[in-house]
Amino acid sequence: MISTIKKLYRQNQQKRKNQATDGYYRQGATKAYESLIRQNPDHKLSQKQEKEIETYAADVLGAASFSTWLKVFTACRGEFLEGWMPLDYLARIVYPTLNGSLQPFGKIKTLTKKFLNSEALPDLAYFVNGSWLTASGQKTNPLALKKILFDDYPFVFLKQDHTSQGSGVMKIDKVQFSNLDFNQLGNFVIQSPIIPHELFKELSPSCVPSLRVTTYKPAQKDAWVVQSAIRLGLEGVPFIYEDHCIRIGIRIQDGRTHDFGFFGNWEIVDKHTETGVSIKDRQIPKYEEIKSLCEKLHDQNPHFGLIAWDMIVDENDQVKIMEWNTVTPSYNMEEAAIGPHFRGLGWEDLWKNKNLSHF
Repeated sequence: MISTIKKLYRQNQQKRKNQATDGYYRQGATKAYESLIRQNPDHKLSQKQEKEIETYAADVLGAASFSTWLKVFTACRGEFLEGWMPLDYLARIVYPTLNGSLQPFGKIKTLTKKFLNSEALPDLAYFVNGSWLTASGQKTNPLALKKILFDDYPFVFLKQDHTSQGSGVMKIDKVQFSNLDFNQLGNFVIQSPIIPHELFKELSPSCVPSLRVTTYKPAQKDAWVVQSAIRLGLEGVPFIYEDHCIRIGIRIQDGRTHDFGFFGNWEIVDKHTETGVSIKDRQIPKYEEIKSLCEKLHDQNPHFGLIAWDMIVDENDQVKIMEWNTVTPSYNMEEAAIGPHFRGLGWEDLWKNKNLSHF
């Protein structure tokens, strides 16, 4: 009797956890669908289409509830495509399976350079548990570090551990650095500013854009790029922040941008609304080099099955890594526009070894 009660309790706790995860990653789906239908009423799904998508989600992904984002993707494209991976399925099934207990590691920015061992990172210094270190691992202090930082740069970026999507990021100059209460910020990395390549200045004049490249590494095989996109900045923020940007899919076969992108509210755009610059079919500089670097670094870190890299090319044509993500980066807009990105990888079978008690 006791063992049965314990089993039921664990099942209930797992059910609650799954419901919370699914709910979080389904946020915005209804508004996304409504936005797309407003822009293209002909793409409104019929009851028959909705039922067919729900049946597909139940049969292929293990639960009809995974159909929520699939319906949004269908409203975007005007047809349903087999192989689409909704974000809630990626979040609850794929990333935890492929990255395991190390999944949160990518949020610990103060360890990134030690783990990747790459000079492509713009790290300058770290503050960890009250200790200051240079990027090379030498002890330092705020006074010495201030001189090192601001003799070379007019400002730097401070990024806190365990943050993402632009939260926990601060652009600071010499005066602001002097006035910060570092002990209130927790652990953080300080990175140098990056002056981007001319194309990125044209596309995103308000701040440095973020080029997202996702690599997949199955066991005993080489890593390869399975998805890429770019986020362009909007006026009013000094860096890419959450959905305050324009997101555009990039074709991995040639490194060119898709015909259109999205605002955070799923409004479709074919040019940067603040500059009028076309975003369609633009060639990303050094794209093959970017892909090769991401694949190489992933092969050196086989602990992870999936890594999403935030990259950029600077004014000297040097490829830079701004950060990496091993948790659950959002792919919804790119998956809707130019996916399926992950078809044929076998991820639709991963749920069979997971507990899907989420109703």
